[in-house]
This record gives sequence, C-alpha cells and structure tokens, in this order.
Amino acid sequence: MNLVLSGPSGLGKSTLTEKLLFNGNFKKFITCTTRKPREMERNGVDYFFLDEEQFKNYVDKGQMFNVREYDGHYYGIFEKDIDNIKSNSIMIFQLTPDRALEMKKINSDTCLILLLPPSVNDLDIRRKDRSSKRIEDDIDNLKVAKQFDYVIINDDLDQTVKEVLKCIDDFNRG
Repeated sequence: MNLVLSGPSGLGKSTLTEKLLFNGNFKKFITCTTRKPREMERNGVDYFFLDEEQFKNYVDKGQMFNVREYDGHYYGIFEKDIDNIKSNSIMIFQLTPDRALEMKKINSDTCLILLLPPSVNDLDIRRKDRSSKRIEDDIDNLKVAKQFDYVIINDDLDQTVKEVLKCIDDFNRG
C-alpha cells in the first residue's frame, strides 16, 4: 500500500513521516531537491540534495521524473514508475495534491491524506521561510481536497499520528 501525505508547505509532513517511521511498518520514498538542506535534514534520508547542474543532468538523461519548481528550487524523483511501487512496508510519499491524485488514478491501493493547519494564522507562523509563490501554489492545490480519502487537521502531532494510523486501518478494511 502507498500512503500519500499532502498539504501546504510548513505543515509538518516531514515531522509526521518521521513519527510514522518509528511507529510501524513504514518506509519513506525519498525525493530529490536542489535546495539546501534545512537544519537537521540529511542527504539520502530526508531528500537527495543535488546542485542544479546535477539535477538538470538527470532530467536531460531522462532519469528524473515528476519535476516541479518551487521558490527557485527544483524537486523531482528518480523512480520512473512511482505509481506502482511494490513494497512489504507501507510506502510514505509526500506529494503535492495534484500529483497525489495522479498516483491514486493509476494505483488504487494508495491512501490519500490531506493535512491541514488548524488556522491560516497557525500556518503563517509555521512557514517562516516559505515564499509567497509557494503559498499561492499551496492554496491552489487545496481545491482538490474533496477528492482525498481523508482530511486531518494537524494541530497536535501525537493525535495526528493516531488519526493517520486509524485512516490506514479504515482504508485497508475498505
């Protein structure tokens, strides 16, 4: 099964993913970026951090897929067939809402969870270094919320972990 966590930047998807990795049979799908690592992020664990020349070289060779540009940095994936990854673990993806819906169309064994902040003000506080373009993209992406399997307000991390685990159980029984 695939688990997609989606939602605005700065919402805590990475923190939630880390908690889930310690909580059960989960594996994180690692994507690539040209941005510099934030404090505590590690290459090959949080992202594959590449410089722009390396990234574009992979794109030119047809080895980089689902390429997106946010805030002057590129994001993408090495796995060509991301939609049909098979694993004995629950594979966690952090994708934009539009990309999440694409994955669900191809692989119905994908549980889509949209994470939202308790308030817009709360999100502004969490964002710190996010650009206004990124914020506009996030708002645009939220137009697809009703197409997700579950929507969770990420107000309390421990409660959110419990809710995600319950959603997974419900989805698997579905």
